[in-house]
This record gives sequence, structure tokens and C-alpha cells, in this order.
Amino acid sequence: MIIGGIQKLTLLDFPGRVAVMIFTKGCNFRCPYCHNPELIREGGNNLTPQQVLDHIERRKFFLDGVVITGGEPTIHQGLVEFCRKIKEMGLEIKLDTNGSNPMTLKTLLQQGLVDYVAMDVKAGWRNYEKVTGTPGIEGNCIRSMALIREAGRESGMEYEFRTTIYPPVNDTLDIASIKNQMLAGENYYTQPMRTGSCLDEELNRKAIETVELNISGTLEHRARKTVELEIAS
Repeated sequence: MIIGGIQKLTLLDFPGRVAVMIFTKGCNFRCPYCHNPELIREGGNNLTPQQVLDHIERRKFFLDGVVITGGEPTIHQGLVEFCRKIKEMGLEIKLDTNGSNPMTLKTLLQQGLVDYVAMDVKAGWRNYEKVTGTPGIEGNCIRSMALIREAGRESGMEYEFRTTIYPPVNDTLDIASIKNQMLAGENYYTQPMRTGSCLDEELNRKAIETVELNISGTLEHRARKTVELEIAS
């Protein structure tokens, strides 16, 4: 498991909890608007899982939970064991995922290792490759949505679906097609893409007018995640 950084405190990313946020490195998607492109590839300066676990252990009495984000956490073979060690500390876990690895997600859900899942729905299914750059991945994402919903029904696990608005693809019709998949009472959020540090340099060079989409009942704006590569003792 490759960890690129840690945000030592977040009051926003795990609703209702005081949490630490961990950024895994590596991603199987290539979304043009990705605002953490330094986390897509696995090279560079990294933290070991044990360093991060030791940091959490020292501060667990001040925390309610841990957010595991990326990159894409589910591409890492060590994720299940890492989550198990966090749960043994008595902390809750929120997983941010693109939904591309339903088998890993199923293992985490069946073993009760996550308490909240936030899954990115990149586009309507017919447009998925246009955003992710990954052909044929939408079938996995559909299966992941079903697994998340099943866990929500059976165990009461909290979950949300969310879309970052990428105007070249996510027009009004595309977002409407996503919203039509949502069940009554589900949490679905949209948020604008942010230029300035995107994977696609062209997006950083030109301003893209954000389309206002009155699709979700709640429009959630979250601050850009900050990656810190040092852990103070």
C-alpha cells in the first residue's frame, strides 16, 4: 500500500466526525480535472503504512475516524489489512472511491471494515470513458453502486454519491441521467471542478465556464484536499 500524504485534521470530509485523512497514491482513472495529479502515479516521496498507523495510534483518543482517499485506495492490495488495523483502534473509516474495484469493495463491506463510503459517479454511463480515460469500466462502477446500496440497507452504513462537474461532458442531460439512477432519500452531491492544478494542463491555461445545474437538492463545496508528506511525532 502506497501512501502519498496525510491531512492531520479534517472536520469536513467525514460528516459529523473529527478525522485524519490519508491519501493513497496511484489511480486507474485519468480524469482531466483531477486536482491532485501528484497522487496519480506511485513514485516520489511516500509514507509507509506503519508510519501512518503509528501516527493514528498516538492521536486516536482525539479522533472519531479516518478518511482514506486517493488516488484510488482500492487498487492497493494492503487496503483491507490496513483498514482492519484502524478498526482495532476503535475508529470509524470513511472510504472515498471511484467504484472501479467492486471485489475489493465487497470484501471491505462484508467484513464491516468501512462505516461510510463516498463514491464518485463521473458521468452518465455512456460518457464514462470520456471522463475516466478507462474503457469499459462502467460495469464495475455499476456493481459497486449496488454493493454500497446493499450495505446501506442491511447494516445502515452511511454512503453518498457525488459528481464533479466537468463541463465538456457533464452537461444538463448527462447530470440528469445520473440523478435518474439515484434512489429516493439517497445523498447525491454535485461540485464544480477547480482549475489551477488539474491533470490536464490545458484546463489550467483556459477558464471553463461552469454550467449551473439545478440537479441536486444540495450543492456541496469542499475545500481542496491538502497533502502533507511529513508526520510530526
